[in-house]
Amino acid sequence: MHRAKSRLMAFTGSGSEELSEMVNNPNPPLCFSLQGDGVSADVLEVEIRISEPPEVKNNAGYYKVKEGHKFMLSVSSSGMPPPDFQWRLNGVEVEGANGATYLVDKISWGDAGTYTCSVGNAAGKVLWEEAVVDVVLDDEVEGDEL
Repeated sequence: MHRAKSRLMAFTGSGSEELSEMVNNPNPPLCFSLQGDGVSADVLEVEIRISEPPEVKNNAGYYKVKEGHKFMLSVSSSGMPPPDFQWRLNGVEVEGANGATYLVDKISWGDAGTYTCSVGNAAGKVLWEEAVVDVVLDDEVEGDEL
């Protein structure tokens, strides 16, 4: 959490007077408007949000998965605000697949193809690299297995 340091000052016709010392304020800073000899009832609350575009931290790859087995892909990312996710299979959005992890309990032939994941927030969007998934029979598995 970022804490704002603020100094409240009263500005009068003869100069300015410090109303408070430097403070660590966990709440957004307040701005007071002065009229005449005192502080008016007008208060402006200011909230500062720092946005960072998402970054994807892990790579995709090529996988052979046995038909009927559990299958999972995962994206590790950062960003502020936290990013949203949308998985695609062969360029088509997978309905309901909008988390950092995509899981299929029992993979079938229709799950084979090229997976990507769009990772985005208010500051930007990136596309997670492709993961190519082949669905094979039990006796066909040779390389990386999920």
